[in-house]
Amino acid sequence: MVSRYGGEDGKRLKEIVTGDEMWAFYYDPLTKRQSMQWINKEESRPTKVRRGRSTKKMMYIIFFNYSGIGSCSRLIPIQERRTINSTFYVKNCLKKLLAKLRKKRGKIGLRDLKLHHDNASIHKSDLSTAFLAEKN
Repeated sequence: MVSRYGGEDGKRLKEIVTGDEMWAFYYDPLTKRQSMQWINKEESRPTKVRRGRSTKKMMYIIFFNYSGIGSCSRLIPIQERRTINSTFYVKNCLKKLLAKLRKKRGKIGLRDLKLHHDNASIHKSDLSTAFLAEKN
């Protein structure tokens, strides 16, 4: 991509927006053991509220270009651990991305932009490709 779009001045690299998804694991860092502390005999012990451990991972869909992160969507999976579909991807990710890019680029708008992402089924679905073709 650098040899194709880099050129002498690298201007065309600024036209590329890259997107990807990732699962990130998380946890509650303040367990009872971690939050132990010394107290005087006269003081009452601090209470630690137990929180249920529900979802342990979260999906992030991130789009970025030369100037940094352009758009980020966070998806907490539901109980059945279903993955996202192309309808969610178009409505919640691509529309959000294009709106932010239009605002950021001003008069230039979406002209000459190239969207770079992997070949996941939601990226190459009929709905996604039709939406992107409609928006040029």
